[in-house]
Amino acid sequence: MSGRYADIVGELSRREATEVRLPSGLSVDVAAAQEEPVSNSEAASFLRLGDVPDAVLLNTIIQGVRRGAEKYTGRLFTRRQVTLTWREFYGRANLLYPPVDETTVQVEIKEDGSFSSVDAETDGDEVQVDGNLIDSPARITYEAGFETLPPNLRLQLLHDIRATFDHRDPMDGDTASDGGMISRNAYDQWRVRR
Repeated sequence: MSGRYADIVGELSRREATEVRLPSGLSVDVAAAQEEPVSNSEAASFLRLGDVPDAVLLNTIIQGVRRGAEKYTGRLFTRRQVTLTWREFYGRANLLYPPVDETTVQVEIKEDGSFSSVDAETDGDEVQVDGNLIDSPARITYEAGFETLPPNLRLQLLHDIRATFDHRDPMDGDTASDGGMISRNAYDQWRVRR
């Protein structure tokens, strides 16, 4: 190798040698939502339905729109516990579904067959563990999601519930189970940027 190609390969090799290794073997466990951020009666009122016509259908639409918006934004819209477990952890990681406000982040490293708590620093959605960890399994548990939805986020959910309800298949009804009709650009202000 000579010339420009050798320079590029050499630069890539130097980068690989200095890069921080990322955790691998991630499994994510998010607790189920105990209640939806928008109730059936609130959605029915917004849709001007009077009585809730089919509570199961409306609840399916609410859940689907919430799931779709959460997936798009990378945030949880209801307060829930999140547990991230890595097969190999190298001391630093970004939290999926970052906490919205102050929360306790518990970090445990597996040594000698069992997990034990270790000191860690958190900065926004990043966790850094003190000490030298090489290929250590780790588990991080924390609370994420909104305690109370911001009013404009709640209103956007209601608009997307209406769009999904209005465009449901009258024969099937279950159009929202995989995310509903969300207005992606309307959620950009809440989207996690990485």
